[in-house]
Amino acid sequence: MCVIRDEFAFLVLLAVQLVGGLPVIALMKLCGVAFVVMYAFGVVLSVSLTFAPRLRWCCSAFVGLVNEFGFCVFLLTHSGLLALSSYALYTFLVPFFQLGGSAPDDDANFEAFCVRKELDDNLSHTGCEKLQGLYAVSLVSLTVVNLASAYLLLLGTRITRRNWSDNARLLKHEMA
Repeated sequence: MCVIRDEFAFLVLLAVQLVGGLPVIALMKLCGVAFVVMYAFGVVLSVSLTFAPRLRWCCSAFVGLVNEFGFCVFLLTHSGLLALSSYALYTFLVPFFQLGGSAPDDDANFEAFCVRKELDDNLSHTGCEKLQGLYAVSLVSLTVVNLASAYLLLLGTRITRRNWSDNARLLKHEMA
């Protein structure tokens, strides 16, 4: 039962990570493209790492390769995705930090800040008048993405350790 629960939670967290990362894709150009590339690579790697032991009967060479190198690449990919979403969270926070305090009247307006920093030049072509609300929603969703990414690292470690022990047990059984 634990096997199915861990793998199901893993797939759900990957979906949460994608849905929560949609603001990064829509509102940031370069960071959005990097998020898509890293996420796609991470999903393929994560699914193959999680379900590779179940494919032992058809592709044992692939399972051995994944067991040997997959976990290190998994950690690097998901740590990079966590760092990228943390950077995006910081980027979405910057306009709100710039607006407060002793700034001139001109900077106290989000639309003026948006026009000056050209924030409306994004992949979704969202204008400055709607961008402040989307930035606020993005802060919440990216916080969820960061929490999901941290839990994915923990869950991936747990699944990989279980797969390693199962693989070692099966190899020991085959040699005996």
